[in-house]
Amino acid sequence: PGLTDGVAWVSVGRVRIRRKPFAHGGQRNAFHMQSTRGSRTFHMESTCFPVESEFGVHMIAKESRYVEGPSERLDSHKLSMLEAETARDFAEAFNLELRKVDRNHPKIDVLKLEIYRIPDASQPDGYRYLSVEPYLCGQFTKFNGNNGFVRNSKLIPGRKTSRAFDTAQAFTHWSFEWSLQTTRETCMVCDIQGVGFQYTDCTICSADRRFGKTDLGEEGV
Repeated sequence: PGLTDGVAWVSVGRVRIRRKPFAHGGQRNAFHMQSTRGSRTFHMESTCFPVESEFGVHMIAKESRYVEGPSERLDSHKLSMLEAETARDFAEAFNLELRKVDRNHPKIDVLKLEIYRIPDASQPDGYRYLSVEPYLCGQFTKFNGNNGFVRNSKLIPGRKTSRAFDTAQAFTHWSFEWSLQTTRETCMVCDIQGVGFQYTDCTICSADRRFGKTDLGEEGV
């Protein structure tokens, strides 16, 4: 909804990005983004597009809410990518263990990130850096946080959504136990949020706080 105003978009090459973010996280702003495929050009007056359409692919672009230098901005995106890839590794291991007890249970997935560098004359080095991921279509839910928050399951309607809630909490607890057993290091995947069993922006709390500002270390665990 609200993706119809061409004036509200910034077009750069084969991507276009909303000028204003649609959501604000603790560290980053989130923008709607659309990319073309091949040599197709944008129809700036196009109507609201689905996840994939003749106009391109709907994605989400995220960047820091704070003023940072070029190297700091790029480093923060690299750290986000490392965190996402590590959470994906945890998710794959969790799915293997889950399959042993329930072969029909849906698999969980953590979205894969890419880093985009696009020309932007307003930036000191002439570029804007973005973490880009697929758009998740559906009811977005934050299941838990990195600060002890756990969503009240009674506020989540529907059997399928309730199952997604239970799975998210189980994944967080399991990641802590599994990391201790396999690496003897304290790690816990939390801040679980997304649509159903597809997660984005997971946080990992580790003993040495190697995943940046959202990694609250032992206190977070």
